[in-house]
Amino acid sequence: QKENVTQCLFWGQKENVTQCVACGVGQECVAGGCETCTTCAAGKHKDFVGVDLCSPCPVGSYGGGSGGCTSCPAYSTTAGVGSTALGDCVCYPERYSSLSDAGELSCPACPRGAVCGDSQLCALHDDSKECAAANGTLPIEGVWERSGAAGQGNYQLVSCPEGEFIHSPSPDAQECVACSPGHYLLGPSKGPCRVCPLGLRCNGTRHTEKVTEGSEWVEEDGELRLTSCPARYLIRNTNASGAFDAAKQKCEPCGKGEEYFVDAAGDAACRECLPGYWKSDASPSLCEACPVNTYRAAAGGVSCNDCAACPTYSTTDGQVASVSVGACVCQPEFYRVTSDPPSCAPCPAGARCPNNSRKCALDLPGNDCDGDGESDLVGDWERTANGTIELQECPDGFSATRETRGSFDPAVQECVKCSSPHHYILNTGEGPCMPCPPGLICNGTRHVTRVVRDGDWSESEGPDGTIMYTLNSCPPGHYLHNTDPFTGEFDSAQQECRVCPPGGQCPLGNCTGSCPLCAAGTYKDSATTAECVECPSGTYLDTPGGNSAFDCVSCPRGATTLGSGELDASACVCSGRFVPASAP
Repeated sequence: QKENVTQCLFWGQKENVTQCVACGVGQECVAGGCETCTTCAAGKHKDFVGVDLCSPCPVGSYGGGSGGCTSCPAYSTTAGVGSTALGDCVCYPERYSSLSDAGELSCPACPRGAVCGDSQLCALHDDSKECAAANGTLPIEGVWERSGAAGQGNYQLVSCPEGEFIHSPSPDAQECVACSPGHYLLGPSKGPCRVCPLGLRCNGTRHTEKVTEGSEWVEEDGELRLTSCPARYLIRNTNASGAFDAAKQKCEPCGKGEEYFVDAAGDAACRECLPGYWKSDASPSLCEACPVNTYRAAAGGVSCNDCAACPTYSTTDGQVASVSVGACVCQPEFYRVTSDPPSCAPCPAGARCPNNSRKCALDLPGNDCDGDGESDLVGDWERTANGTIELQECPDGFSATRETRGSFDPAVQECVKCSSPHHYILNTGEGPCMPCPPGLICNGTRHVTRVVRDGDWSESEGPDGTIMYTLNSCPPGHYLHNTDPFTGEFDSAQQECRVCPPGGQCPLGNCTGSCPLCAAGTYKDSATTAECVECPSGTYLDTPGGNSAFDCVSCPRGATTLGSGELDASACVCSGRFVPASAP
């Protein structure tokens, strides 16, 4: 400025007429020779003492005048220069404006749920709460409300659509989060998404499907809690360490080889299938009994194949759920051969009980079939080294049967009683019962009576090795017969001393096959032991074998013989007054 002048330079102020000074901060002189500086107009400012005019407030500020320009709140700006009021400040598009109850502007960060995709624009920047889309605009998810008494404060997310929950770890992280399949959400305010329990099927909403029909679930503290299961299911809800784990909740049946069980204290649990039982799947079913003719000694069977079959020819006698091989008894008509391991063998024919052929005396205590305290076995039976029982010997009157078609057959072993009076037996150890020949009287044992007392019989071995009675010779008046009438071969069943028939005699005995014929001149007219007699005087017989007195031929009339027993007609001579017809 310049002293002792009457007029100042343009943009200066006339002062005391004696000197000119520059306008101060926030002032200007808009006309030359002004005597006073004027305050900068609204929206303008001057931050120094000088002759310069006031400048518009720059972008991002407002106010002007003596107070200068005030910077807009953080993250906000103005549409241009020269803004005059706070209301000219607008938040960046990535943020939204918020006014406190005192009227202070702030630009909070845009919550994540209000950010418009890749553009990063904030849908809360204006009241539309929409984001640009290909075909217009789309509203952001959820309901957003402002805080503050005037309703101009910060935005808060207050609700979300079904299946989404309010995620707000911080104001700028607020958003509606959708639950993925395998999770559930009971309500927007009951987030976060809960892991779907093993006992439910979840689609990300509050709607769930029960894996096990009949299971009961309730809502508790934003979670679903399993409270009960159907019959023979257990509630499972703990992790490996035994702590409650909502995601592990399920109704679980007992597994393979297990069944549901309630102990004396009333606590339910799974236990192994008892011996004699099995179960092949995880289900509420009870363990099944091992079927007839099987057994299982151990617990926990998981298959019917875990039930062992009884040894061959043995049975559980209709019982199921047998727990040891000891429950296997030999089938009817079989007997126990060994106990460890058990085995059975067909009951020999001679050991079948007489009152019930399906029972085997060898498998009964004392071999007693009828309970009278006495053995019902016939013969001497002994157990061999391999456990089978074999017939050793039969009592008198019984034949031992041991073979079928020439080979030993344990099933046919028996002592067969020889019938009386049709058989006898000499070798009770080997047999067989021998047909009683007509020359003996038999009673089924070795004891016989001779029909002809003086017949000579002895024990001998036949061509096939059997022991039999053999007729050696017959007394006088008999002949020995021992051949088959059709083949003529020896037949022990045909042996007898036969009385000589008419026309035959055996005066000295020891005749075989037949009696010698009566000699010529003799006859015998009956089957007796008597000898042949001579034809009487006056007769003759010129052929042997005469069997009647009528066989003796009478001499011609007037002729006679000199004695008896004459052999031909030449023995006839004329008697008394008769002469031969050929005499002269």
